[in-house]
Amino acid sequence: MAFPPRPPRLSPAERDDGGQGTTFRIYLPASSKKGLIEEKELPDKILKGKETILLVDDEDIVIDVGEEILKTLGYKVFSVRSGKEAIELYKENREKIDMVLLDMVMPDMGGGETYDRMKEINPDIKVLLLSGYSIDGKARSTRMRLRWFYPEAIQYEAVISKNQGGFG
Repeated sequence: MAFPPRPPRLSPAERDDGGQGTTFRIYLPASSKKGLIEEKELPDKILKGKETILLVDDEDIVIDVGEEILKTLGYKVFSVRSGKEAIELYKENREKIDMVLLDMVMPDMGGGETYDRMKEINPDIKVLLLSGYSIDGKARSTRMRLRWFYPEAIQYEAVISKNQGGFG
């Protein structure tokens, strides 16, 4: 393994950039190993939806990224940041909402209670519970009442397959 030639040494006067900061040049050897970057083959056809999804999460980043991804995939999206808001919006729009993506842990009213209250409004509601907890954590009691549970690092491909599969 050969390293590139070392650049010439400069005196402090030659290195002075007039107070504009410092530049570091780091020379790393090239790797001869193959397969360091795993290439994934993209699907020929990306599944798209046309349904309406209610996204419920108290974290702005989850709402922002989730909305962007779901809209790009063709879904109409309602989003709210609390269980109370979700219940109110669902009451007003239950006929339009095909599926709810619901965070498990939120202030004031958590996902389990929100789910129970929405289920009272519509016993046939389709909910995908999202949680940063494992199924052995806080989600266990709610999981018994749900059909699907995904860790919060959500894979939107799973949402599409559940949605397009008729919610099995």
